[in-house]
Amino acid sequence: MTGSAFPDLMSNVTVTGVGAEKIVALESRMRQFVAEGDSMGIATLMMLLEQGAFALDDPVAKFIPEFEGLKVVKSYDLEGNVELEPLERQPTIRELMSHTAGFAYGLSGADPSNVQFRKKGVLASPDLQSLVDRVATIPLIHQPASELALD
Repeated sequence: MTGSAFPDLMSNVTVTGVGAEKIVALESRMRQFVAEGDSMGIATLMMLLEQGAFALDDPVAKFIPEFEGLKVVKSYDLEGNVELEPLERQPTIRELMSHTAGFAYGLSGADPSNVQFRKKGVLASPDLQSLVDRVATIPLIHQPASELALD
């Protein structure tokens, strides 16, 4: 089979073809997008979307299984008590791209999710797997698609 080639930035290997190779590349790209959230990651996702490698309404956990068990902050108080609740449904790629998935960024905010993001040093993760593993332990700020989060 033939297909357009594109670099797999996570392993410095060029992946070509269709089928399983695209899924491997998509998982790598999705992890990169989560890690960096940059315009190159978005452009890559849009190219893969056009190639049919995923749908915007696919759950993020389909490609990053570590996110399967995410929880959501239901409530918290100034004493540090935090109540978590289960996800009503998994966040989607569409929500990830539109900042409505519920993930914290750790850049500001005194809510438990942003505080944990900073305490766990997510942005200082030594590699992509460490970053994914750390994010997977931090509860979402809100249920997917219920709010816009930019901090």
